[in-house]
Amino acid sequence: MKKIFLFRVSMVILFITACSSSDGNDIGSTEDFRRGNNTPASDKFEYEISISSPNSFNKSVGDDLSINIDFKSSTGKIVHYIEILIYNKLDSTEIYNMPSNNHVDDDSGSYNFIDTFNLSKSNGVSMDTFWILEAKVWGTNPDEEDVIKSLEFHINP
Repeated sequence: MKKIFLFRVSMVILFITACSSSDGNDIGSTEDFRRGNNTPASDKFEYEISISSPNSFNKSVGDDLSINIDFKSSTGKIVHYIEILIYNKLDSTEIYNMPSNNHVDDDSGSYNFIDTFNLSKSNGVSMDTFWILEAKVWGTNPDEEDVIKSLEFHINP
């Protein structure tokens, strides 16, 4: 009985020491791998978004909204996916969703999106409303290192 007990204890100790990692370089290490997809931490995208325009100043119906947004990986990794939305703050009605293909795959580590959108009634804009411009960038998998930056603006009465 004592031999069986000692055998079980030694197996537990062997199992614990075999599964632990002192160097942090195995696949199970949470410092080196994220989200269970076995991607090394050194491959982190560390995305940043910089909205050059528009600004948060009030706009008027009929104005052309200049959109200039920089998406960047501070580690120099690929900018995989981006999305720019404009939607009504009150009811979330979406009036702008670009680019038509979110998969940009810019391997320079930096992607600049430039466009112009007319704030017209035909595009769903009305006076005295609040709008959100939302810029989003993410990695190869949905919800992978998502970065979202928003800007609110008002359409004058």
